[in-house]
Amino acid sequence: MKAQTKTLIWLILFILSLAGTLLFVISPIIFEIEEPGQGYIVVSVFCGTVGFPVTLAFYALWRKSKKVKSEVYKDVATFIKMYRRTPLSEVAKRFNVSEKEAENLVLKAVEMKYLKAYIDRETNEIVTSEAIKATKVVRLHCPNCGAEISGVYLPGEVVVCPYCGTKFKVVK
Repeated sequence: MKAQTKTLIWLILFILSLAGTLLFVISPIIFEIEEPGQGYIVVSVFCGTVGFPVTLAFYALWRKSKKVKSEVYKDVATFIKMYRRTPLSEVAKRFNVSEKEAENLVLKAVEMKYLKAYIDRETNEIVTSEAIKATKVVRLHCPNCGAEISGVYLPGEVVVCPYCGTKFKVVK
């Protein structure tokens, strides 16, 4: 069962328990009951045995779901920090969500200050602020064919020569 469905069920039970509690409190006033009858006792027993535990269960479920979501944002931040540039598609694949949902996870992780990063709209990559500080515009020469390759690269990043396909690392 999805977390949203569970939350909805608990919310309905919570509202019903509040309604029962309210009925218990105001029924003597509305119906001008001087001595509690059998109906009043049934409502009070219902509120005491069902209403209070349901209210506590709803609160516990709400706190747990909030904590679980917070853990997801921390996990997203940790995953992205492991790499300096992370394609949004990789985040989506890792957390089994759509790219739009992955983007929302990243934005929320940034909002909650678990992560300092930006989304590069050209490449659809998440770039950490640490990576931006280390980024250098460099002109490289392919060690195999000698071709000049220019671009924005991070130290230690693997570059593929567009001419001969040779892979090599950017030196700091």
